[in-house]
Amino acid sequence: MQSNDTNHNFFTKIFNYSFLLILLLSISSLVIAQNSGKISGTVVDKASGDPLPGANVLLDGTSMGAATTFEGEYIIHRVSPGDYNMIVKYIGPKSICK
Repeated sequence: MQSNDTNHNFFTKIFNYSFLLILLLSISSLVIAQNSGKISGTVVDKASGDPLPGANVLLDGTSMGAATTFEGEYIIHRVSPGDYNMIVKYIGPKSICK
């Protein structure tokens, strides 16, 4: 009978520690999210207005970016407040920085 009590106590401790870890990670994520925002938009062909799927949208000078969806839409999460130059790269050699 003592073996069952030992197993029960062990699993209870593991559950409690796991719950505490998840709670701490959730709280830290909320704190980080409060100091950042997101940049979103749609990349379209200048001439035709058609969406450009698969384009890479990058924030110059950072490691942040996103690829566009089939509808040309993108979202870059966890962007700190500030001014950024945006670079859009599509299949081909040209890049545009605005």
